[in-house]
Amino acid sequence: PRLCCSLMNGKELFAAGKPDEFRLYLNRYEEAVKLLESSKTKETNLWELDRWMWAEKEDGAAASELDLDALVKVMDWKLTRGVFRPLMGKVKSNDAAKVKQHWQEACALVQKGNNTTAALKQLFANITGVGPATASAMMSPLFPKLFPFMSDEAVQATGCALKYDAKTYWEFNKRMSAKADELNGNGDADFSLQDLEKALWAAATLSKPLKPANRVAAATTSTKKRGAAGGGEQKSLKKAKRKA
Repeated sequence: PRLCCSLMNGKELFAAGKPDEFRLYLNRYEEAVKLLESSKTKETNLWELDRWMWAEKEDGAAASELDLDALVKVMDWKLTRGVFRPLMGKVKSNDAAKVKQHWQEACALVQKGNNTTAALKQLFANITGVGPATASAMMSPLFPKLFPFMSDEAVQATGCALKYDAKTYWEFNKRMSAKADELNGNGDADFSLQDLEKALWAAATLSKPLKPANRVAAATTSTKKRGAAGGGEQKSLKKAKRKA
């Protein structure tokens, strides 16, 4: 049985959701995170990573916190909450001092001149393994009113093409900003752009047929597959030796 149900998916929420409905899904965000974590066949630390991501650091992260270790955690969160991609090795290959330098410079561009475009580019143009989506994850916890995280679910909910380039990010940002203005227009709501991303992600996630995974069975199956693959590899090596 489903652990929860949903009245709207992400696209429906973005198109027709009222402030109360966005607030409902924002309040269900943690429920969606827990559901996604329980549905994974391998145990993850998504819940802990997510709590770390959104801990209070808006406009006030200490300079010492914006370092390579923090970037690795951001990437871990991004790949665990979203679609896995082989990016972690590239991220870890960065020089720690340069990561800190570019991240601090990106924050300064926002704080001193509100230059969000240059700030995002400062990250994805200078840090290996970081594109516009990861750059948005680096900035969203610090400036949630300016940078929504570029999740697949939120991008698709806004009707943008699922492309991971700067042009798409800023179109997505523009649509999210317009929606925030619409929802906050009467003064009864104060949604940040990241609040909207969380609500859209929660609506999309809760509308999926996710169920708690049987990790014991999954681990057994994985072990059997590795054994079979290993046997095949040994046979191939033996054939290669005979040919040699």
